[in-house]
Amino acid sequence: MQGSTSNTGGAPNELPRGSRNTINDYDEEETSSTSSQENDGHVMPMLGSPSATLQVLNESDIQSKSDHLYEVCKDKTWDTFEQFLSDETISKADKKIIFQKCYSLGCRMPIVKGAPITLVQNIIDCLEEVFFGESGYSMLEAALLNSSDELAKRFPAYKYTTVSYDVVELLVSIGGADLVKMRCLYERGRRSLFQTYLGWNGQCPRIINLLLQVCRLDLLELQDKDGVGILEFTNRTQRDIIIDYLQGLDQSPRVQKYIESLTNAGVTPKVFFSMVDNY
Repeated sequence: MQGSTSNTGGAPNELPRGSRNTINDYDEEETSSTSSQENDGHVMPMLGSPSATLQVLNESDIQSKSDHLYEVCKDKTWDTFEQFLSDETISKADKKIIFQKCYSLGCRMPIVKGAPITLVQNIIDCLEEVFFGESGYSMLEAALLNSSDELAKRFPAYKYTTVSYDVVELLVSIGGADLVKMRCLYERGRRSLFQTYLGWNGQCPRIINLLLQVCRLDLLELQDKDGVGILEFTNRTQRDIIIDYLQGLDQSPRVQKYIESLTNAGVTPKVFFSMVDNY
């Protein structure tokens, strides 16, 4: 008959792509799969097992976990700290709240206590966008001010932990120039972290070069509210490090100006008071 199809006469009418009888196909595949499993003598486990159930944390739970994490950090039991960060039963949002419950916990304390760099990276990942604000600035400040061996000489009674250069580099590479200059950008006249680092006798060539490389030469022009600039914060050793960095750049008139200023700086206020202290 015209318009009919059979197993022997004519090609069946084709269905549009994607309109196959998926229910029948599924039945056939399921039957085939079940038969195969039975023939093998076992049944395959179900794929896509449900994820861990999230805890519902109230205010008391958050405070308790924050206090516990504070003690963990204080005792430097980093494995326990890492377990908290990898705990899938606590949402990332709640972890951020737990960190922020104690400001120092998610910022300064792990840095000052010498947390390994992998843990610092995981804290940053947990903080997400919060890192690019005051939290990240505090982390970087703590890293810079605790990275200089000079501090150990000045404060021998202080239980001192020297932060590694790798941690400083990690924070700067993620936060960028805006994190280094944050206070200057949003509060006119505030000192930059570079000025603070120099003021604390920080003189690691790699750190000074890193900050200059990320923030460019604009960093040398920053002044605080009293008009005090970079030169007034430097001693001879620090100036020599900056000059060495500048001499490795293309010698534009601007670069030459900075080199001459640093070379002819003479006795800066910092050098003067250092001489008085040592007299």
